[in-house]
Amino acid sequence: MSEKTSNLSQVERDIWTDAYKFHATFVQMGNESEDWTKCATTMTQIYHKHNDHPLAKLLLLTVYDHLSNERKTVALQEAERRAGIDQAV
Repeated sequence: MSEKTSNLSQVERDIWTDAYKFHATFVQMGNESEDWTKCATTMTQIYHKHNDHPLAKLLLLTVYDHLSNERKTVALQEAERRAGIDQAV
């Protein structure tokens, strides 16, 4: 059985792996300041682990932005629900 090779360097594969794990770890987090502090701290640690590699920065910031956008949508929906605003209007 032949092993499939990658065009990416080991460094790049490791960055992608850690970015995936970062996303998987925080996808279910809450929206409290403590949650965001832990998320940002972890993101910074991963970035430094990869010697501040530009790919790590871009991937991690993209995941962070994605998490933020998801929570903004959920927070808005919750606020509308609490205020009794019908979204179908």
